[in-house]
Amino acid sequence: MKLVDIKKLDSSTKTPVYLYNNISYNQADKVPVELPIRTYVVRDCDQIVASVHIEEKKMVLGVWNMTESNSSISSR
Repeated sequence: MKLVDIKKLDSSTKTPVYLYNNISYNQADKVPVELPIRTYVVRDCDQIVASVHIEEKKMVLGVWNMTESNSSISSR
């Protein structure tokens, strides 16, 4: 199994803002949410970036609409 190269945003870089459906108590709302996720991965085949956060019973994955080279993190 290949290991995944997990990268980290530094504290001066703003985290991405995602629009997602929040489903709670049978109510669905679309709200912009800034996820304080500083870890990300880059897909090898096309360099698309995704934020990733894993906890004991929860996994959050947000795919960016950009590659690492055309984002503000490309020089890191």
